[in-house]
Amino acid sequence: MEKEAIIIFQKNPEKGKVKTRLSAEIGEEKALEVYKSLCNLTYKACNAWEGTKFLFFDSYLPQNKILGTENYNYQVQGKGDLGYRMEEAFQRIFKQGFEKVILIGTDCPELTSDHLKEAFLQLENYRIVIGPAKDGGYYLIGAKRETPPVFKGIPWSTDQVLKLTRKKLETLGLSYGELETLSDIDTKKDWDHFKEFLTNK
Repeated sequence: MEKEAIIIFQKNPEKGKVKTRLSAEIGEEKALEVYKSLCNLTYKACNAWEGTKFLFFDSYLPQNKILGTENYNYQVQGKGDLGYRMEEAFQRIFKQGFEKVILIGTDCPELTSDHLKEAFLQLENYRIVIGPAKDGGYYLIGAKRETPPVFKGIPWSTDQVLKLTRKKLETLGLSYGELETLSDIDTKKDWDHFKEFLTNK
């Protein structure tokens, strides 16, 4: 059995329910287009990595497979805040026998298969791996053999997420490695910065 797996957290792509900060600036229709572009870039990065992939939707399972994810295992996220849902997703996949699991979202257009491969390599030497985001959060978190105990008490969607996660790991004495820092897209400023990048991908 394969021992490595990727979890992708994504929202069901519905107008008015994705990229809400961005939609307030550019409109719901355009924000949905941006979100779909980001998802497609995420799938492309994951598809260049050979291994088991789980796509966790926030609300429901789509009736049809999304183009580019035909070989993914579809799941629905648990209830609760982001921390609880990530913790539950890790537990669910580790219980299936996987030994190294990384979790990513769909907001990071700079993410490549090389980052994914590097994350799994780092788990050879560390218990946890983190991909820091420039906004103070992280675009990737991974662990080996058990769920990382870092999801409780974190103020999600703030610039304190990464700082407090590092502090928790250090307090618990858990070794962790880090990937290079990348950018997320959450606002019109972020989108304007990456528009050309996305168009040329």
